[in-house]
Formats: sequence, C-alpha cells, structure tokens
Amino acid sequence: MGSTAAVIAESAERDYAWRDEYRQMVAGCRAPVLRSIAEFGEQELVIPTGPYAGRLFRREYQPFTGLLLDTIAEAHRSHRWNRFFFTGPTQTGKSLFCFVLPCLYHLFELRETVILGVSDSDMGMDKFRNDIRPAIEAGAYRALLPRVGGASRGGRAHAITFRNGAELRFMTAGGGDKHRAGYPSRVLVVTETDGFDVVGGTSREADKFSQLEVRLRSWGNRKLVYAECTVSWATGRTWREYQNGTASRIVRPCPHCGAWVSPERKDLQGWQDAESVVEARRLAHFACPDCARAWSEEERRAANLKGKLLHRGQSIDAAGVIHGEPPETDTLGFRWSAVDNHLLTAGDVGADEWVASREENVETAERRLCQFVWATPPAPTAWQEAPVTAEGIIGRAHGWPAKLVPRDCVYLTESCDLHKWTLYWLVVAWFADGRGHVVDYGKHKTEADMLGTEKALYAAMGELAELTMRGWTWEEHANPRIPDQCWIDSGYSPGDAVYAFCRGQSDRFRPTKGYGAGPLRRQRYNRPRQINQTIVHIGTDWHVSMLPDKGIFLVEVDANAWKSWSHNRLTVPIGQPGALTLYKAPPRDHLDFARQVTAEKQEETFIEGRGLVRTWIQTRSNNHWLDCLYLASAAASFCGLRLLPEKRPPAPPPAKPKARLTMPDGRPYLITER
Repeated sequence: MGSTAAVIAESAERDYAWRDEYRQMVAGCRAPVLRSIAEFGEQELVIPTGPYAGRLFRREYQPFTGLLLDTIAEAHRSHRWNRFFFTGPTQTGKSLFCFVLPCLYHLFELRETVILGVSDSDMGMDKFRNDIRPAIEAGAYRALLPRVGGASRGGRAHAITFRNGAELRFMTAGGGDKHRAGYPSRVLVVTETDGFDVVGGTSREADKFSQLEVRLRSWGNRKLVYAECTVSWATGRTWREYQNGTASRIVRPCPHCGAWVSPERKDLQGWQDAESVVEARRLAHFACPDCARAWSEEERRAANLKGKLLHRGQSIDAAGVIHGEPPETDTLGFRWSAVDNHLLTAGDVGADEWVASREENVETAERRLCQFVWATPPAPTAWQEAPVTAEGIIGRAHGWPAKLVPRDCVYLTESCDLHKWTLYWLVVAWFADGRGHVVDYGKHKTEADMLGTEKALYAAMGELAELTMRGWTWEEHANPRIPDQCWIDSGYSPGDAVYAFCRGQSDRFRPTKGYGAGPLRRQRYNRPRQINQTIVHIGTDWHVSMLPDKGIFLVEVDANAWKSWSHNRLTVPIGQPGALTLYKAPPRDHLDFARQVTAEKQEETFIEGRGLVRTWIQTRSNNHWLDCLYLASAAASFCGLRLLPEKRPPAPPPAKPKARLTMPDGRPYLITER
C-alpha cells in the first residue's frame, strides 16, 4: 500500500508541475496589459530632484499634472490628438512631466524607439545626463540602462540603446538637413521647441521642427509628438501651436461665489501698494476674477484640486458641467500658470512682482515675469525702430569742447578696454537727470613687442592712471575733476595683469568682467539673489564679487543689458533726460568712435532655458569703444546714477509731545520744568 500511495503522490506532483508550466506558458503567450501614461506615471515615476525628491509621483503635488496626464491618456485611446504642445512657468515640473515622462513611458512601457529633438548635440547628452537618467536611476528601470557604450559612463553618443531593446535617438536643430533625415520613428519628444523655429541658413527644406516631424509621416495619425518650451514670443512656434490647437485652460471653482474661473496676472492683488518686499510677500493673494474676493492659500490649493480643463470654444456651467466640443484639430495646447503652481505661494509671486516693478531695466524684468512666471508671451517692443547709426552718433557732438567737464556734472566715470597692442579709454560726465556727455576718449599703444604682453599692459595701465589722476578741466571750478571710478576690462588679461595693477591702486580703479555679449558665448551673466561670503554688493545688472585667491574685488557686468542701456541713450533727443552727447569736434574726428560704438547690433535670439533674449552680434572687427561706453555707463550706476526717481517711503508723522502735569494756571507742575 505504501508504495502505491507514493506512486500516486509522485504522479500528482508531476501533474501539478506540468499544469503550472502550462499556465506560465499560456500567460507568456498573452500580450501584456499596457498601462496608460497616467497609470505609468503614478506607479513608476519617482521624482529625482526638488522638494519631493525620492517620492513616487502623486498628482496632488501639482494638481495640473493630473489633468495633463489624464488628457494625454484619453487622447492615446481616442486618437483625438497626436500632437501635444505644453508650456508653463519654469521650475514647476514642465521638463519632468512633458519631456522626461513621455520618454520613459514609450521607452519602457511600450518599448518603442523615441526621437529626442534638441537644439544641439551637446544639449542632447546634457538632457539625458541631467534630466532623463536621474529619473531612470530613481525608479524601477535602472537595470535597463546600458552597461557599455558612451552613455553608460557619461560619454557622448548619438543614440542610446537600452537593455530592453528600445532606443533613444538624438536629432538636433543645428547642422545640415541630413542630421534630421533617415530615421523614421513613431514618437518625437522635443524640448525648447522655439529653438527649432527657424529655417537653416543653407537649407532648402522647411523649418527645422517640421523636418523632425516629417520623420513620423509613415505612421499617419498614429504618430505622437510631445513638445515643451518656455513661451518666448507671440509668433514663436510654442505660442502659435498652443493658440491654433485646443488653447486649453484650467478652471477651478471660486471658494466664495462658485464660478469656474482662471485667475491670471491681473488677479494677483495686494503687492502693489507694499512698501517693502517683505510686506509684498505678506499681502499678495489671488482674487476671483468674477467676485473679486481674496483667496487664502488653503482656498487656492483646494480649488486647484477640483480643477477641470476647458478647450477653446467650450464653456462650463455653475454645476461644473462642460458644454461644447473641442475644436477640430490634431494638436492639444496645454498651459498652466502661477496660480496652478503649488511649489510657490501667492506671496512668493507677489514678491517677484514687487522687485521687478522697481528694477531700472523694467523691460527686462517684464519679459522675465511673462516668460518664467505667467507663461505668456511678453508684449512686443519697438526697440528695432530706432537703430543707432554712426551718422547719428556723429550728429550728437554738441555743447562743450573736448576735455572739458560740464559744471553740473555729478559723476565722472572712466573705462578702459585692454588688448595686447592697444589700450582704449573713455571718460563720460553724468548729470542728475541721467544725461551723459563724452568728455574725452583715446587709445594708447602698448610695447608688447619689447616688454612682453604682461609687462606692457601693466605699464600702459600705469600711464592711464597718471592721466586719470591729473583729471580734466572742470567748468567754473578751480580744481580739475578726477573720475569717481575707472573700470578696466579684465577679459583680456594674460597673467592677471589687471588684477595686479588694481591691487596697487585705490578703490577708484576696479577690474571688471562682462558676460553674455553674444549668443555664441557659453558664459552668460548670472544675477545673484542675495549677499553672501562671495557676493559683496548687488547693483542693477552688475555685482561685486570677492576673489580670495586673487586678493581683489571683481565687478561682474551684464554686457547685453548695459550695451542696450548705452545704445538707448544715443536715441534720446539731445537735451532730454537720459540723452548722451559727445564733445564738439569736426565729424571726421568722431568717425572711428562712432563706427566702433555701432560695431555690434541687437538681435532677438532664442536661447535654451531662457526663451527669446536680446543678444549682441558683432558686425565689424573693432568694438572697443562700445565696450568702454557700456562699462562707463555701468560705473555711473555704481556711483548712484538713476534714470528714474526711486520710490521712497513716506516720512513718519511727527512725534506727539508727551503730556505733562500743569498747575491750574497752566504753569508746569514740577518746578524743574518752569
């Protein structure tokens, strides 16, 4: 009996094992159940950086993301839209949810090849290394990263093949058309979209974005395009696609009147009358566009959790029922703004508005707020309508003869642009109403061929210092006027000659360095937010840094901003506040100066991460006196020159006299007070 039972048991065990293998085989033959992008995001996306770093994504962190992902998921099912254009404020998750997540979803959930559209090849690997790879490493798909090849150890690659067979292929906006040809795929993910919105200089094809998109043509309406960008300008591709697509907006119920509203910039109230940035942060709040009632932060957040998405042409009634069909388009245009951002309070945004309203360069501040806070295109400007020409500059020789400082001068600034063979210098007098007058300028040859570059530059600066300290004749004053500041450009300074020279002089002589004077320069001016151990003073588009290893204070200047400021002075009518003039001289005497000041022109250029910005393009070889002019202008700001009056707090009311005891006849009660 025992042996029979053992045989039966063994047979049953084999039967169970066979059935288990059969079930596994059948399960393996079934197609996997694919999740939607919304499900994938909530189940797989671990936030790599920021205040929620290391946590699994939850839509309540930023409620607009739930609307965004649900809408994309529904579009995938219904095929209503196959092109998705996203825009929103910076530092709100735009790159993570509109760029990184679509890449991860198609690479790992759908195991598809993805074309990654970037502005240049360096940016492609930078985006992978800084944005995509950290998100992969933070989640469950880190094991699928390649173990060999350039991308495995941070090198360069044109394509990255993951261990599940999916490939991420980089295509750029630069180079010839062949860089965007010959690689068909169903999925295109593009970052900084407006950087593609130009036709290549030698290209006979369409604009670069269209060249990328045409690679998906064989997929018909099954293609998928995801594109995200900061709004650069109203005619840029991002804003055009948004407006011509669904132009979707988020609405939420007002906690007071119940109306479904979309608060915008005009509905941020309270900060306008604040006397300090601290007060602006305390008073700022969003208000309902319908009933004008103020929203607390708790009410704003609760309202956003109930948000709904309205497409162009749709309406919503008081019960929250949406009426009307979306427009007939293949493009979803999705936008969110500061009211949807739960990472910042209304007070934070109000403080930004208060600070920007008091910046001297109001236009730059306005552009920054529109692009990076409110996700709207900045208003067009007319700066191109008044170009500065050499003839126009020569025509501004007016007033005083050469080398004479006007009697009403409040500041006198000097600047120097240093090069191996020549030292260029300039002296400008400034008036209380912001007018400027070029008193003198010139150039000195160095003896670099005899002394060597470092010694020759040091000697030339010594001669400049002697000239500076002798001063210039001051109209109706007995003593000459010595410049308040002499700023020397240290950009060309082998062996730190400028630092060595300035260390031996008074604080009148300061080394400077200009940043961002053109789109080809990698370095751009970074405006510091606060004073610290390194940043010792912050001005208007300039700041003073301590260089401990050099033993010197360096003035760092936004070259773009101050060149624009200087050129603007040359368009103001003579005699008006803010106008710049030159000393009287025959036209031929100012010809070289005028040509150098106009050796660069302003252009609006799209730069990754910043949107549309003004840059300076050099059109002639010599621009040294333009550099001198912008440094002398920035030095005047350092001294205290202002074009616009500063808003001062009101004077405190006079103190009330203390009440004193008196006798019945009015005399002081205490004999010591009589």
